[in-house]
Amino acid sequence: MWSSKYLSKYTRLCSVFVLFVLFFSLFPSPVYALNRIGIRQGANGGEFYDTVTNNKFIFRGNNYYFDQWFYSRTDVQNVFTQFKQYGYNSVRIFINHEVVGNPSGGLSSQNMDNTVDLLKKAKANNLYVFPVLYKLPSTGGYIPPDSSLTANI
Repeated sequence: MWSSKYLSKYTRLCSVFVLFVLFFSLFPSPVYALNRIGIRQGANGGEFYDTVTNNKFIFRGNNYYFDQWFYSRTDVQNVFTQFKQYGYNSVRIFINHEVVGNPSGGLSSQNMDNTVDLLKKAKANNLYVFPVLYKLPSTGGYIPPDSSLTANI
């Protein structure tokens, strides 16, 4: 099993992710608020719907790879503005596991600042954000030194 030191760091990372999702569920953008989207049984099975208008809601969007090494506030704004022009209402953000951690422990403050900036730009363009961190951060103490402990993660 994992030592309590690494389990604690993993638990903190999971907690940050859950808080991240909950925050944007509770404080949504004015047009497309996460808490406005519900799930119901439709004519053809389960469907998403807008709880205010009662209209069926279909997520339409694209993927965006988020990497602090190459982060450009201008590029993100331009891309999200273009997404809005295309009629997208969502974006899946892939977060680079190699840069999200801070080598001295925890999460990178620069990466967190860029994440906040990205989320503000998404909100300004009425885009739902689905963050994806497909691996534990490479730095920051999230991966136990014995890699056999993480073989099945």
